[in-house]
Amino acid sequence: MDDFQGVSTLMHVESLEGFDDPVDMEEQHQIIKDSLLPAGWYATVPSLMMTETTIEGRRLVRFSGTVINRKTGEEGRASFRLSSQRSNKPGSDKPDMATKLYSWASQAYQAQIGEKPTKSGQIYNYVMNYPILLNMFPGTDNVVVSKIAPLKEEI
Repeated sequence: MDDFQGVSTLMHVESLEGFDDPVDMEEQHQIIKDSLLPAGWYATVPSLMMTETTIEGRRLVRFSGTVINRKTGEEGRASFRLSSQRSNKPGSDKPDMATKLYSWASQAYQAQIGEKPTKSGQIYNYVMNYPILLNMFPGTDNVVVSKIAPLKEEI
């Protein structure tokens, strides 16, 4: 039996009485696909929620919040991770997405604020509290943020 922080992950789950609707997993997958935002540039609406986690000694900072499509005005939600600690894609010398997004965020900070950041906290504060642009596209079951850019006009 596997344990996750002392909690058994192998549990028997009983059906609740009266909830006997069949589950069509293909339909559930399609619902997720249908709810994904279309590809494009989105402006964040500050203040984004920021949470921090450490995985294998590496600090990752997740941001989530409301975004607005710059072309259509469609509103949605997005989340993405940044890390100031470089990590490469498995089996590659290329940086992973959290590393690349941190680099894009540092460039956006410099372009929008007008000075070079000197500490990671400046970049995280900027992403959380300033409107920025996110280039996004739908993945398999979530929206993928591929680039961060400065937003120099009001949204």
